[in-house]
Amino acid sequence: MKNNRFVLILVALAFAGINLYAQELSQDILSKIQYRSIGSTRHSGRFVDFAVYERNPATF
Repeated sequence: MKNNRFVLILVALAFAGINLYAQELSQDILSKIQYRSIGSTRHSGRFVDFAVYERNPATF
């Protein structure tokens, strides 16, 4: 357990002096992104009930 702490401290100290920079986000990069719908993302579990429109049974 002491060995794991020692290694963790060494790794933390090694990365403490490193400056990390993210890629700059320009308007040119954002203009090339095309957004699209990927569908619903919250379907899970079981369906316990659904309703059918009486005039058009194909709609539920």
